[in-house]
Amino acid sequence: MNTLGLLGTAITFGLGIFIAALAFVLPKSAGAVITETESGRLARSFIAEGRILQGLLADISRRISPGSGELESDLRKSGYVYQSAAEFHARRMYGALIFVAVGIAVGAGIGLGALPTAVLASLAAGIGFIQPDSGVRAAHDKRRKRIVLEMTYGLDRIALFLTSDATLSEALQSVETMGLFGGICGRMAADLEVNRPFTEIVSKARHDMPETPELEEFLRLVQDNIGKGFDLKEPLQSRADTLRERLENTIVVAGGVAKIRVLLISAGFIMAASLIVTIGPTLSMLAASGVF
Repeated sequence: MNTLGLLGTAITFGLGIFIAALAFVLPKSAGAVITETESGRLARSFIAEGRILQGLLADISRRISPGSGELESDLRKSGYVYQSAAEFHARRMYGALIFVAVGIAVGAGIGLGALPTAVLASLAAGIGFIQPDSGVRAAHDKRRKRIVLEMTYGLDRIALFLTSDATLSEALQSVETMGLFGGICGRMAADLEVNRPFTEIVSKARHDMPETPELEEFLRLVQDNIGKGFDLKEPLQSRADTLRERLENTIVVAGGVAKIRVLLISAGFIMAASLIVTIGPTLSMLAASGVF
């Protein structure tokens, strides 16, 4: 039996021993909880084996790398791309195990030796382990872009309401259905109606959202309006125009990049077809003449 075969057998045997030991180590009551059904009767329900495995993997992940102390905050501001810290840590281990399997399969498929395959699998495990961190950062970026996009149109509407002599809370309420930014404005309007301190209002606005410079600027403008009576109409209209111009430029650039990609792909097909037409007959003639 080759090295990879021995390794696979060892992993399988070790996993079997681990599961058998787990059955004896875990208390029998750990797998069950008492819940109350809708009819009012008590029913006995069992925690899924997957939840137990998730908890074990999460504990291993925390021992390997506890992560930042702001994990709960990061997950909340990402829109809970992972539902809990336990799921985040478990996904780390799932990713590591899956990438290890892929690394071993690739190493065996291309005929690497045992040591290069082990190195490849270790590198793959590291990549899989850090994937959830990348997922949280990507979710933050996605929410930032969404907030800025919604502000592009929301600021215009708020400024329009203020021009028509509406109160600040009424202007903010006018955009409360505009996604994430609208939700922030709706909560701010409700807090203003009950005269909540603005520091608390701003804290709540930042609580669930990743740090976004455009949103911070908007909050400062609203704070200046409340605390110092500064007019909001012109600054908001100016910011809306700036964001709209930036959006238009982004669309133009994206369209230009798409055109270039289409052009390059088309040119690649044309070049490949030309090479086949010109080089193919030449190679056939050389082969027929016995050159090679």
